[in-house]
Amino acid sequence: MSEPRSLIFNAFEMNGVGYYAQGSWTHPDSQRHRYKDLDYWVERARFLDEAGFTALFFADVLGVYDVYRQSPEPAIEGAVDFPLNDPFMVIPAMLAASKNLSFAVTASTTYEHPFTFARRFGTLDHLSKGRIGWNVVTSYLPNAARNYGLPDQLPHEVRYARAEEFLTVFYKLLEGSWEEDAVLYDKTAKRYADASKVHRINHQGEHFSVQGPALTEPSVQRTPVIFQAGASARGLAFAARHAEVVFVNGMNPDALRINVDKLRAAAVEAGRSPEAIKVVTDLSVVTGRTQAKAEEKANAIRAAQSPEAQYAAFGGASGFDLSRYHDDDTLTSEPHNFSRSESARFTSEKARPDSIAAIKQRLVNLSPYASTLVGTPERIADDIEEIVRITGVDGFNLHEFVSPRDFSEFAEQVLPVLTACSSRRNPPPPCETGYLARATVWPLRIRQPVIAGVLQSNNNNKYNLGVIHDSICKNIYQPGGRPDFHYDNGIRRHHSGGGKPESTGEKYHPQLLRWCDSG
Repeated sequence: MSEPRSLIFNAFEMNGVGYYAQGSWTHPDSQRHRYKDLDYWVERARFLDEAGFTALFFADVLGVYDVYRQSPEPAIEGAVDFPLNDPFMVIPAMLAASKNLSFAVTASTTYEHPFTFARRFGTLDHLSKGRIGWNVVTSYLPNAARNYGLPDQLPHEVRYARAEEFLTVFYKLLEGSWEEDAVLYDKTAKRYADASKVHRINHQGEHFSVQGPALTEPSVQRTPVIFQAGASARGLAFAARHAEVVFVNGMNPDALRINVDKLRAAAVEAGRSPEAIKVVTDLSVVTGRTQAKAEEKANAIRAAQSPEAQYAAFGGASGFDLSRYHDDDTLTSEPHNFSRSESARFTSEKARPDSIAAIKQRLVNLSPYASTLVGTPERIADDIEEIVRITGVDGFNLHEFVSPRDFSEFAEQVLPVLTACSSRRNPPPPCETGYLARATVWPLRIRQPVIAGVLQSNNNNKYNLGVIHDSICKNIYQPGGRPDFHYDNGIRRHHSGGGKPESTGEKYHPQLLRWCDSG
């Protein structure tokens, strides 16, 4: 009998009218128009928390899609991620309405500054008591670049170089500015903090110059849980170094398995355990009490979808304007200065690239990029088990076609079946334990606080991100010694010897392991 296994179920959201399956906001049962109403988000948080979802994940973009037909009109008229409100603004209210639900929010290293950003996430981590994560993106919309005063999008490699330095500054501020025991809260002596244990970081780099220290005192996690979804070679390497949760997709389970294996291999190459990264993939579900009812609901969703809006979404992300192609053409797979994962699903991931006609058909057939399961709760549960078995993913980003109906039906109908027993295709009697446990809250980070970093001055009276407290690193290693350390870009690393980690990043924060044990 298989041991119960908890899966990650993140509710994928955007703070706007339309997203993902473009046009589905026109469905008669959709309540997407309520996105401007705080009560709507509070209701969402309360329901997802009670249902046992792991996290609510907010996607975000910073511009309008204007590649298709070389105009923003299709996106504006079709509500293609437009209008779009700031997701950060609704999170505090949602935190107050939930107890266990975590929140991950998308923000760009290209258009943010690490100092203000560290303050924002430090604040949210305090308010959430450690229930906050950051989806790191470098942005891909040319309109976003022009909204921030640039003539065009920064080149792909430049965006990732900036992202690497952004994370370095981010870590220095949140992990290194304040020592673990810097806060005194001594009313008698009238000393809130020990100034000798709060340090400037004095970062000087190619993209950022930050003196510090961080304005926020150490929070529960210090650094938020890092999410990432890069699919390019550079994005994959970035995820392998920094991410704790990575979104990986594939046009079918076999293609997804290949991409999952690539990511885990990259984690090993970066000096991490392959299990240090939780892998999630996109999933959409249409459920009905009978197969016929489910198919009927799926057809109603297809009727609501907008081809023009979906083409606009694809063009904005991939850089390909489908209006310029004939139906029997195929897309080239040359790199574009956009989201390289968007077109890869139809080009490099296929043995033979899809025709434009096939791409158009796929874009308006329910979920355009990932699995859509249509059927009874039992069939959907079986299919989820099969995806996990084939691909090795740790969970799913669950998308809605019709809000809030789809999440409600998934929680009420599918999750109880997943809880009930192991593989219903061949259930081992008496089917006592579920192969897939209910979507209980997966603790995004188990060891808290994550890292107790301090700063030590060198002979030039400058501060570098320095020593992780020996007591913390010693706890990670088995008896027999610790490795020798050196410094690499301010991050403590080892170059020889020592013990091995007692466990993977599931027990210790991957960043902590990386700093104590890997180079």
